[in-house]
Amino acid sequence: MTIPDLRARSVSEIVDGAFSLYRRDALTYILATSVGYIPLLAFQLLVRSTTTVTGFGGGALGAVLGIVGFVCFMTLNAVVIRYSSDVYMQQQTDFSTALGETVPHFVALVVAGIIRTFCFAIGALFFLVGAFYFAARLFATNPAIVLEGRGPIDALNRSSDLSVGNKRHILNTLILMFVIYFLGSMAVTAISAMFGNLTIQIILSAVYTVIAYPVIGITEMLLYYDARIRREGFDVEVMAGALEPTPAV
Repeated sequence: MTIPDLRARSVSEIVDGAFSLYRRDALTYILATSVGYIPLLAFQLLVRSTTTVTGFGGGALGAVLGIVGFVCFMTLNAVVIRYSSDVYMQQQTDFSTALGETVPHFVALVVAGIIRTFCFAIGALFFLVGAFYFAARLFATNPAIVLEGRGPIDALNRSSDLSVGNKRHILNTLILMFVIYFLGSMAVTAISAMFGNLTIQIILSAVYTVIAYPVIGITEMLLYYDARIRREGFDVEVMAGALEPTPAV
């Protein structure tokens, strides 16, 4: 049995590890993100064309677009977490398997996502400090759902437990990852603005998201295992399991 490289990692090591995992199987990650993002892109273009032709309806369609976007991003994030976890733990997997294992958790992911969004909104009222707090505390909600099979409330509590004593480390990692993602997004926005066409801007933004967004899900997965190593000695547990003798047949 091959033992995965499990150890507590620094902020830069986690982010670097996320990019390393992504580069190993970039096409699969892009495929996974595409499956989740294509419905959102189609709806974005529909909203664009409907608003342009009729001159109204943008508000209502925009609200629906927000819901579609929420569900799409929740789904693709979960699939990336599931797939990258299997790769990281050196288990046999493929995209269809990861997708199939994620689908049963769809309702739990949406419910937990709504609760997290509400927490972030409340936290944002306190000069964003509360939002940062909840980001660190609830960082492992999706991994707890798709990797441990927990329900939404149980997953939120599980994430809270894993964040104890690690919030600054978790928050620093998330901030670094989102800064990198945001800078890339700003560059794409600047380039697409040169075309002066909203449809082209939407498509280029979608292409960037499909290519870059998986790294965020991979980072969340690595943070989840990093927290388990720090809080529970998960690396020792895995090594001990690998050293157990195989029963004689």
